[in-house]
Amino acid sequence: MYLLPMRRTFDRYGSGAFGAGRVDKKHQGQDYLAYPSQPMASLFDCKVERIGQTYSDTKEYRLVVLRYDRQTVLKCMYVDPIVKPGDVLSVGDKIGYVQNISKRYPGMMNHYHFEVIIEGVYVDPHIWLTEYLKRLK
Repeated sequence: MYLLPMRRTFDRYGSGAFGAGRVDKKHQGQDYLAYPSQPMASLFDCKVERIGQTYSDTKEYRLVVLRYDRQTVLKCMYVDPIVKPGDVLSVGDKIGYVQNISKRYPGMMNHYHFEVIIEGVYVDPHIWLTEYLKRLK
């Protein structure tokens, strides 16, 4: 049996749900609750495509881009990576550690942000994860 992570709901900054309103766009991922420094493991067999920054004004907050298959890219944000581009990951391999996003946004529930992009289209990560986990049974 596999359990989905707890989703960030509402806090003073709004909702962490896919499609939630933002100032100039819709939220393109799902936020999942996590403690700062919590280890993050891969739920997938995938390849690390790149490591980047989440924000242009600081290098403190990082993102890890994973290639799941030819059509599917996964982005994990607010993760201090221990992987590097080209690494091949198996289910359970450690990606890194969840960062403390509440330092940037006081009062926000700490979380990591997860996006799923299929053939260039952002899809609801929670629905995608649910379907993925059903296939593992």
